[in-house]
Amino acid sequence: MNFPKPIRRTASCLAIAIVTLPIMLKVWQAFRSVIPLPIFFDITEKMVFITLIAQCLFLPALLISSLKIWIKISLGVLFIPVCLLYLVLFLQSPEHIANSVKVSKRNIYLVDFLEIPKPRTTYFLYECNSQDLQCKKVDGFFLSGGLDLYDTEFVVDNDNIHLFAGGELVFTYGRESRNYDLLDWVVLGNYTYSLAISKYTAPHTLALYRSLSDTEIGLEVLPFKYTADKFRDIELKVDNQKGEIYVVVDDQLIYRHGSTPQCFVENCFTSSE
Repeated sequence: MNFPKPIRRTASCLAIAIVTLPIMLKVWQAFRSVIPLPIFFDITEKMVFITLIAQCLFLPALLISSLKIWIKISLGVLFIPVCLLYLVLFLQSPEHIANSVKVSKRNIYLVDFLEIPKPRTTYFLYECNSQDLQCKKVDGFFLSGGLDLYDTEFVVDNDNIHLFAGGELVFTYGRESRNYDLLDWVVLGNYTYSLAISKYTAPHTLALYRSLSDTEIGLEVLPFKYTADKFRDIELKVDNQKGEIYVVVDDQLIYRHGSTPQCFVENCFTSSE
């Protein structure tokens, strides 16, 4: 089928451009450190999408083009490794900013990354300066889930930044960064109180937080911390009449939360650190 010359010339340019797009996408990665992080992620996401559409148009463009036969063959052969390169880049799905918080002269970003072969979503934390440059990945943080993304929220408490996912405390970033697992929870009044424990390395730290019952609203990390090398049994108890919450470790009362919070053992503190 004969096409008008303008269409054939346009197809020729398109065929050549399509072959170069994955290479340009790979080169683009080298500019990550000199471009503000949100802008870099946004442009990368658009480039991956455009490149995906372009790959589908390569064969029709090549057949319609006015290129000489030997150039068509060369581009067809070159397209195979280029397509494989794009496949690798596509499987390394673009990172996407899920949440962010500004603290003094720092910007903290929670970034989700879809691992297509797994499939699962992995999260990373980045700390950048006020211009979103000089970004570094926060060491020690790990959060992974299925294809469904978590509802996340940052809560800033003095020098600490607490990250909640699905209403649960999962990480604290600050002078002492920690990953957390949920241990126990109770309901008192309009609030749900939850007890979490730091994981991976000893000594382990207990943290207490609350939110409005049956919601993820009003998340608040309470001024309590207890640290020990190991625990056998940990329980959260409630006294509805007194309006108090008790943290019990190995059958020993270590903390009472109420109108006058109080610690009863060493290594227990009523201020957030």
